[in-house]
Amino acid sequence: MAAHLIECQFEAVLTQLERLEDNFAYSRNELGATPLELAALRERLESVTEEVRWMRDQMGKLVGRLEHSRRRQPGVSGPTP
Repeated sequence: MAAHLIECQFEAVLTQLERLEDNFAYSRNELGATPLELAALRERLESVTEEVRWMRDQMGKLVGRLEHSRRRQPGVSGPTP
């Protein structure tokens, strides 16, 4: 099911962004940036992470509704492994 694959991709992207946030926090002193530049980068990174988290959650809702509607339809089977 394509929707489930997209949901998994959002989860993978979110995991990578969270790792990037951690790496950024750990390495910020080595970047040679001013405090203002660091704050701006951190804020943008956090915003992007939150947007992707929202998209993942919305996709999860869509997938849940899709799976629920398929279970309710007689004669419709689930995804084939």
